Amino acid sequence: MAYDASLWGNRNDLPWVHDTMSTIELTEETFDATLDEHAIVLVDWWAEWCGPCKQFGPIFEEASDRHTDVTF
Repeated sequence: MAYDASLWGNRNDLPWVHDTMSTIELTEETFDATLDEHAIVLVDWWAEWCGPCKQFGPIFEEASDRHTDVTF
């Protein structure tokens, strides 16, 4: 669900919205350490050629913006 200013007012006034994303890029070298260091990790595997993957991208980014206590 996209943010709707008419319902909530100023986005910056919302307690669950933060300016920093908690999205990091995982590699084979950092995967295990990331899982060990963070309480909650959501991993999104995607492919450049995958239409549904591209459609999900903005949803993943918005969730990352909202939930900075989770590592995406």
